[in-house]
Amino acid sequence: MYSFFSKAPFLHFSQFLLNKRTGARDNPALKDSAIIFAPHPDDETLGCGGTIIKKIHAGANVQLVFMTDGRNSHRHLMPAGELVAKRKQEAIAAARVLGLDESNLFFLGFKDAKLESLIRTAIPKVVDILKSTQLKQVYLPYIHETPADHIATRTIVLESLAQFDQNFDVFEYPIWFWSHWPWMHPQFGSRREILSIIKNSLSAEWHLHKDFNCSLDISQVIEKKRAALEKYQSQMTRLVPDEKWLTLADISDGEFLQCFFQEYEYFYQYKMNKKMDT
Repeated sequence: MYSFFSKAPFLHFSQFLLNKRTGARDNPALKDSAIIFAPHPDDETLGCGGTIIKKIHAGANVQLVFMTDGRNSHRHLMPAGELVAKRKQEAIAAARVLGLDESNLFFLGFKDAKLESLIRTAIPKVVDILKSTQLKQVYLPYIHETPADHIATRTIVLESLAQFDQNFDVFEYPIWFWSHWPWMHPQFGSRREILSIIKNSLSAEWHLHKDFNCSLDISQVIEKKRAALEKYQSQMTRLVPDEKWLTLADISDGEFLQCFFQEYEYFYQYKMNKKMDT
């Protein structure tokens, strides 16, 4: 069964089709100002790190908004207050590597895993940020992300954008959406679970090739993106000698993390105005 799911040839074919679909070429609007909304500290670097670096190199004004405080990532091994403070400092350090300083960052501080219940509270705060920055491009989590904070972030941002009488260039970026075969090996179980894996993988691949229509070549800045991500020590290293302290590299034996060091970052791009449904 494992040989049937051997992912290498399918992964290469999927990458080929994705690059052909998206054009796999530099976005001509690198100089446009942009604001990136991250559900948790590290999502901005994982999904858009290379894009941020290249936009900064092009002279663009880039702002980052961190929606939640990340307190739940290792709550069983570190006090919440300590982890919140650490993840904020990690975000500041990662931003510096990307080319930004603290004045480019907004920390809304909503509790990790609680954003879904705070959508009405968050929208006015995001509207205020959008008014103060007046940026052209908006980056947010992809529509088919599954974590609740990612879904809530997208809802909050789109409902906030709908309050403006202007068009925005929206770029939705994938994080946990990569968690399907052939990008990651499936965890085998019962026959029903195997059938579910096949169904979910086929659905995800269909969405990947249907929706994603924009890519950016980040091959020349991958190492800088990697250096920025390394600043997230709580996510990249085992800070306490306990195997329960999981890192991003522990997910599917590193296959998940490898998705973010491809030569391209991929986006679902469209124009947003207040007449659109969110």
